[in-house]
Amino acid sequence: MAFQDDQQPTETDVDVTVKWFNSVKGYGFVTTPSGDDAFIHVTSLQAVGRDSIPPESKLKCDLVAGRRGLQVGTVKEIVELGEEVARAPRPQRPYGGGGYGDPKARSADAVREDVRLGRYTAAEAATLFGYVEP
Repeated sequence: MAFQDDQQPTETDVDVTVKWFNSVKGYGFVTTPSGDDAFIHVTSLQAVGRDSIPPESKLKCDLVAGRRGLQVGTVKEIVELGEEVARAPRPQRPYGGGGYGDPKARSADAVREDVRLGRYTAAEAATLFGYVEP
């Protein structure tokens, strides 16, 4: 996250590699040359006009010692952009999902005679009340 005016960078012009970044949550982690992890927030990326960054990207930035450890203060440039990871499409359900099963099985012709309507089967209800339509 961009550091405050009273916070001075502990390291400047450091080349880091993006370990992972979650664009929905707006944060991720980078790896420093010494092998340490540092937190990166979306506000640090906005200085270079981005709101997300793919893994394995190389950045030049300033690091700040935060309350929970190292964090990226300001991203100065994107040295090398990593390859965008494409998400696999979700598998299609055979009949559209939604939990209702095959819509053809819900047609009037597919109703079984032994289906119970309350206390009565469909055949009994039709005989007693005469108006039951499936």
